Amino acid sequence: MKYKFLKYKFSLRRALPLIFLPLVFFLGACHREEIDALKKEIFELRTEIREIAQIKYEVEELKKAQGPKEQELTNNAVIEKTFKSSGKELDDPFIGEKNSAYVVMFFTDYQCKLCNTFIQTNLNRIKQNYIKNNKIKLILRDYPLNTNPQSLAAANFANCAGEQGKYWEASNALIENPQLLDKAKYIDLAKATKGVDSKKLLRCTNRSRYEKEIELDRKDAKDLGVTGIPSFFIGKLSKNEYVGYLVRGAQPYNIIKTYINKVLKSE
Repeated sequence: MKYKFLKYKFSLRRALPLIFLPLVFFLGACHREEIDALKKEIFELRTEIREIAQIKYEVEELKKAQGPKEQELTNNAVIEKTFKSSGKELDDPFIGEKNSAYVVMFFTDYQCKLCNTFIQTNLNRIKQNYIKNNKIKLILRDYPLNTNPQSLAAANFANCAGEQGKYWEASNALIENPQLLDKAKYIDLAKATKGVDSKKLLRCTNRSRYEKEIELDRKDAKDLGVTGIPSFFIGKLSKNEYVGYLVRGAQPYNIIKTYINKVLKSE
């Protein structure tokens, strides 16, 4: 009986490793899976960090390369300026007395939210206080940014509508329907422009007829010292030369009013 017990005991000892070894291997395998998963997460995080660093670098390089931009209030926002007339501004859309020597040139882009906000909130105040009584002329000058892919075509669209005497109607349609700025949707945009012959307007836009003229506006802006939009030149034309102030950024109406009044008092 003792021998049988010892034999049974001896057999149990030999069986124990067979019982526990798979469990040990199983636990070890689970632990390895956790370690492998952790290593994978670390690798993915490192990859993401490198990608973020690369994106940051590319954004900084793009900022350096793109030049002009949409700008809010800036340092040195108002600069006294004198510059020669190129004559190009005389062909640009305007509101007010055609032969007025006192001007506000507004450099804008139809994809610039700050520019469009200015038109929607302050243009009527300028009309009421200065244009209605023939004190000044407001000239709209195109300055589509290279970073706004639809703005050049939008400026061309408005100028094409100007052939039918509907520039400002097209301007309103562009501002009120930003979802239609894609050229594929210009049929709907033309329908939203009051009083135009849609077919004639679309034929003109398809030819990009005004892009060279728009580029001349940009050249004048750069010569003036415009570095972003919205920007304004407020001044007086005298002997083919403008004298006044370059006002940069999304300034409140009171700033624009102050410099209009300064120019008018300089007479």
